[in-house]
Amino acid sequence: MGDTALLRPVELYSPATYPRLVDSFRRSFPEYLHRSEELGRWMITVPRDLIKDVYRPDLQLERLMGRGASDLLEEKALDLIELLSEASGVPLGCFGVHGSISLGTSHAGSDVDLSVYGSPHFREVKRALVSLEAEGVLGLSRGDRLERKRLNRGVFEGERFVVNATRLFSEMSRVQRRYRPLRPVEVECLCISADESMFRPAIYGVEGCSIESGEGVVPVSNVVSMIGTYRDVVSEGET
Repeated sequence: MGDTALLRPVELYSPATYPRLVDSFRRSFPEYLHRSEELGRWMITVPRDLIKDVYRPDLQLERLMGRGASDLLEEKALDLIELLSEASGVPLGCFGVHGSISLGTSHAGSDVDLSVYGSPHFREVKRALVSLEAEGVLGLSRGDRLERKRLNRGVFEGERFVVNATRLFSEMSRVQRRYRPLRPVEVECLCISADESMFRPAIYGVEGCSIESGEGVVPVSNVVSMIGTYRDVVSEGET
C-alpha cells in the first residue's frame, strides 16, 4: 500500500470498540458512515463511488494461479490449495485467497488465508484437513476449546494457515428484515441447525431456550454472531 499505514482493531465488533470506531469515523470520515434502518445502528461502509477495486478471493486466486507464485508464501498457498482440492474432491474454482496474499501486502510471518465457497464444500475441506493431519502432512491448531472445535487453523510446511467459509450467492438470503436490540440476556439453547454456522455472520438455529440471566425475552429461534471466533463452534444436538 505504498507509504500508507494500515491499522486494524483487534476486536472490531466488541461493544466497547465499535462505538469508538463510529465516533472516529464521524469526526474524520463521515462519508463512510451509513445508518442502517434494518439493523437500527450506524455501519461503517464504503460509498459506491469511492470503490476503486474489489478483491474477491476466488478471482485473486485465479490471478495468482495465472501469474504464478512470486514468493515462498504464495507458493505454499498454491500447494496447500491443490492438496486440499485433491484430498476433498472440491474443485479448485471453489477456493480463494484473501488477507495479505490477496492484497499483495504479505511479509515474513504472514498467514495463508484461504476461502472455501459453499457450506457443503467447506465441510468436505474440513474433513480433508483432519485426514491430512492423520497422515502427517500438516498440523491443526488445538490451542483452546474453540480451536479444537473449529479445526480450521494449522501449519503446513512451516507456514500458518486458516481456512474460512464464504457464502455462495445461492446461500445468501434476500429476505428483508429489521432488527432491534431489546436487552442483554444469557440463555441456554439446543442447536437444531448449524448449516450457516461457518459463515460471517454465523447463524445457529436453536430451540428450547432457557433463561440463565436477564429479563424474559420473546422466543429465540436463531443465535447470530458477527465475531469470527464464534463461527462453527456448535454442532446440531449440542447446547
